[in-house]
Formats: sequence, structure tokens, C-alpha cells
Amino acid sequence: MSTLINNLKAHMARLELNARELAKRADVKPSFIYDILSGKSANPSSIKLARVAQALRVNLADLVQPSEANGADGGGAANHNAIHLPYLTVAGKGAQRHVATKFTYTPPFAFNATWLQGVMTTEAQYLRILHIEEDSMHPTLHPNDHVIVDVSRNTPSPPGIFALFDGHGIIIKRLEYTIEDINGRQDRLVQIRSDNPHYTSYEKAASELDIIGRIVWVGRNLH
Repeated sequence: MSTLINNLKAHMARLELNARELAKRADVKPSFIYDILSGKSANPSSIKLARVAQALRVNLADLVQPSEANGADGGGAANHNAIHLPYLTVAGKGAQRHVATKFTYTPPFAFNATWLQGVMTTEAQYLRILHIEEDSMHPTLHPNDHVIVDVSRNTPSPPGIFALFDGHGIIIKRLEYTIEDINGRQDRLVQIRSDNPHYTSYEKAASELDIIGRIVWVGRNLH
């Protein structure tokens, strides 16, 4: 526990953050930070701790492992200019559904902080990594691609490619608002399309969609 306390204090000092400022950046209660620093929290939530690590621009391992193991004099310094993005997952069902993050000790995607902040219009705390497993958006997105989802942008205006929750899991579709006249009343619908022509397009009322976020970046292996 002393390792976590010492590492947390060191990284807070590096960014000149106090506990309340860090809590705001990590979207946790200030008491979560205070309890760790005071030693009251013997087993802090790993999900919340991952958000704290992200707010500090370090790997989760940089908080929970001894600094010598993280290359404090060498490779560890490079980590301080890296932002590790957590995976996007969906937890719960129905009204209890919420977007969650899955963060391992060695996240597979680390982005140069300067580059990420330069090309993204959203703060890193709202960005998630998603692995593409199916071909409905081919040829735009391929199976085994990895994309960045901006969970702060969940309205299809302007049109674009979005991650949605369909009641079973996460799907990727192209969304665009349309207006339809129903019984003399104009209703705002969303056209839901796949780039793969083998999949059928359809429409739904905007209020019926559970849009998680907009796809803003894609990475893939070249074969």
C-alpha cells in the first residue's frame, strides 16, 4: 500500500495537482484520493484507480508497482509522455447499463500524449479503444481493426460512424438524422446503415437508440 501512496504522491507532484484537482480529472470523488493518500483505503477500486492513472498520464502499473520495476530512470520516463486508453466495455442490463472500462496492467495501446492531444478534439478521459470483430462496416472498418471511440460525442450530428449498444452488445454503424412525416407530425429518425452492402439498412427513432460514442480513429495491420 505504501508503494501506491508514494507513487501517487510523486505523480501528483509531477503534474502539480492536489487531491481535489486529480479527483475532478479522474471523475472520482475526492474522498477516493484522500483515503488512498491517508492509507485508509486498503483495496481501492481497480476501475477508479485506472481512471486516476489515466488522469496522471501514466500506466496503472506506474501507480501500483515499485518505481524501480517501471524503469524510473529509463523507460519509465517515456511512459510519462504516454496516454494509455482503456478498452470500451458495456456492463449491466437495461436501465442499469453503463459504459465501463477494462484496464490491464499492461494496456496494449499507448499513445504519445503530444500527438493524441494534437489530433483529438476531446480530452483523453473520454476516449476508449474498441476491437472490431465483425464485417458490417467493411470496407471502411475491417475485422481485427482497433478504433478509438469518443464517448462524449453520442449524437449523429454531423453524420458519422458510431458505437451503439443494441441490447446484447456493442455494434458499429453509420448514423444520420432523417425527418419523417407520420400522421401529419414530423418525427426525427436516425438512419442506421452498414458500409457492407450485405447488411440491411433501417431506421429508428432517436429516442430508441443507445449511442455510446463516435468513432474518431482507426488502426490496423497491413498484410
